[in-house]
Amino acid sequence: MNKKQNLNNKGFSLIELLVSIAIAGIVVVAAFSMVLYGMNRYAKSSKETKLQNEIQFVNNTISDAIKEGHIGSSRIDITRKADGSVNTAMIYTALQLDSNGLPVEVSGKIQCLPGSQKIYYNSTKHSVFIYDANETVGTGDDNHLVSDCVYSFDVGYAKASNSDVVGVNSNPDPSSGVETYFHESRLIKFTIKFKVSSIERTSENTYKMRNK
Repeated sequence: MNKKQNLNNKGFSLIELLVSIAIAGIVVVAAFSMVLYGMNRYAKSSKETKLQNEIQFVNNTISDAIKEGHIGSSRIDITRKADGSVNTAMIYTALQLDSNGLPVEVSGKIQCLPGSQKIYYNSTKHSVFIYDANETVGTGDDNHLVSDCVYSFDVGYAKASNSDVVGVNSNPDPSSGVETYFHESRLIKFTIKFKVSSIERTSENTYKMRNK
């Protein structure tokens, strides 16, 4: 009796074993796919969050600097790449002016009003920096870094009224390759493209100087 029962206990057949392995494989692949999908979603969400934080922080920082600028004593210096895009940009929010209304220079360095700031963009570093008054650009960049996620930057004066004159290169030495804009408009417009990994966003804002 026991012998007969043992003979009938054959276990799994090869086909049953293969089917079981296949089903287990499908379950594992499905579970792995769900985990991978979740990880990718989380990574993308983290990048989106970082990008939005970069945009907000840069815009707020630039806005604060421009608001404290002085109408009539601000200045924008730009150098361009061969394709016409901005290579470097320096925005002086409030310069010291002499009796002729020209920027004061000491040892070849343009002087800014105490308490003012200047905004510097460098395309090679994909970075925007903020410097106080007469701090030297390029010194201790890490202490002045606002963002290193900027992949395109454009800046210029915008008209606050029909009498404003904007967009005129007033550099007395065009051979220097520097475009210099120095006008009475109280509005400065920024168009900035941010990039984190493969995610890109463009921000366009116009800020108003409050001081005369």
